[in-house]
Amino acid sequence: MGTSKNSFSMKSTVILRHSSSFKVAKTASIHHFCAYALVDATRQWAYKHAHCTRFGQQSFLLWLDLVRFHFRKVIFRRARMGVFKNFFMAKLTLVAVDFALVIRAFWLVMRALLGGFLLLSLASCATSRGEASNSGSEVTGDSECAECGEQGVVELEISNEKSYQEWNLKAYELFDSSAVMGVFPTLSVVAEAPENCRICHSFSAEAIDFDLAHYEDSLVPVAFPKMQRELMLPGMRIPDADSTYLAKFSKDILSMTFAEGKKLSDMHPWQGRSVSEQTFTREVPFPLKKKLQEVALRYNVRYLTIPVRVSVKMLPHAGRSGGYEWKSLWTLWDARYGELVFLNYSEFMAETTSRIAPEREWAKPFAERLGKAFRVKPIQVENH
Repeated sequence: MGTSKNSFSMKSTVILRHSSSFKVAKTASIHHFCAYALVDATRQWAYKHAHCTRFGQQSFLLWLDLVRFHFRKVIFRRARMGVFKNFFMAKLTLVAVDFALVIRAFWLVMRALLGGFLLLSLASCATSRGEASNSGSEVTGDSECAECGEQGVVELEISNEKSYQEWNLKAYELFDSSAVMGVFPTLSVVAEAPENCRICHSFSAEAIDFDLAHYEDSLVPVAFPKMQRELMLPGMRIPDADSTYLAKFSKDILSMTFAEGKKLSDMHPWQGRSVSEQTFTREVPFPLKKKLQEVALRYNVRYLTIPVRVSVKMLPHAGRSGGYEWKSLWTLWDARYGELVFLNYSEFMAETTSRIAPEREWAKPFAERLGKAFRVKPIQVENH
């Protein structure tokens, strides 16, 4: 009896042994069995030795499982055509193995889809947070990205503005544009925010000081391009061993008497001024003068920039997306002679006009006004 070209020309009974430790007897052509064994061996090698990411490895194993599933179907179909005494048990075994394989393939597909979904979610979250910060001035939020607010340019409307600026003409006449300038951090920072503030994730006294320092780093070199600027911080101009001295100096001068018998840290003398700017040679009390000269001699600096005090109060319900109140006292001293060179007091309310909340760049409006003051020629100032 002849056989067709597609039927088996040679049939043999083979015992197939898998890594899962079970035996299945089936009749198959040699080339299909070899292909199946090759795929199975490749899969075992990939599982143990493939040097790739977990996601890539699982994708490769899934592909091999699908190929192996195809060969199982072929082997089963051809075993059915052959002579096999225990056909029912072979069929039952193959069906059970194929069902387990389908379940595994389904699990791998679902895990791949879930991994892709999580990656997309994380990418979306990272994009919304903006990665802080394309500059050191932006203090990144520590909250969940769903609470970070939208990222973009903070648009503010300034109102209730009060300011006072004072130039010492005598000190400017002696001004040495190539001297060493010591740059102090803000001596006193007050950061106020209500409980459960939705726009205060990155708001803190340290963040305000860091933000102001960032703008100073841009403004001061432009205003005094020939000066050598030195940071008055431990490990910089100030030796690490002098950290205690620096802390004591900052505390002492804040409590020293300056204008109108008030402490240097007291901003009241500048808030009710009848003029907004003037040239004036202000007498510096001896204890404060001596303290400044002591620092100048100790660290070999001529001038000192000292942001005396900054106070920021967050207003979550102001403007379209929140706002804040700013008050600051910024000073420039000729420390060698213990004289005030320039003083700037600034007070204003900033309210947002867009959907971007004020979670950074609090010092920007003040920095714009300070930069404008640096460009003023004191001799041209009219007292008004």
